[in-house]
Amino acid sequence: MTRGPEGRRPQDQRPGDIGRYRPGAVLATGFGTVTLRAEDTRLARAVALKVLAPAAVDDPAARARLVQEARRAAAFDHPNVVPLLDAGEADGVVYLA
Repeated sequence: MTRGPEGRRPQDQRPGDIGRYRPGAVLATGFGTVTLRAEDTRLARAVALKVLAPAAVDDPAARARLVQEARRAAAFDHPNVVPLLDAGEADGVVYLA
């Protein structure tokens, strides 16, 4: 059985999916990003998925800021802060989960 880069069979991927995440409703917008409710299709759990806003997708500086945010969030550990679960790029979309 052939599996894609995220460990799922190609037929499991739907249009609009970002890697292993299936985006849903918009939770927040701001500073060139959009935060969405999403489903982690590998682990069958709800996550918040942060991606660049459509107007910022082609902006190298915006992409760099989101990657830097991921690095800083991954280094931060506090009981009152939700941990960063995943960060990466899928189909040209940089994301934080």
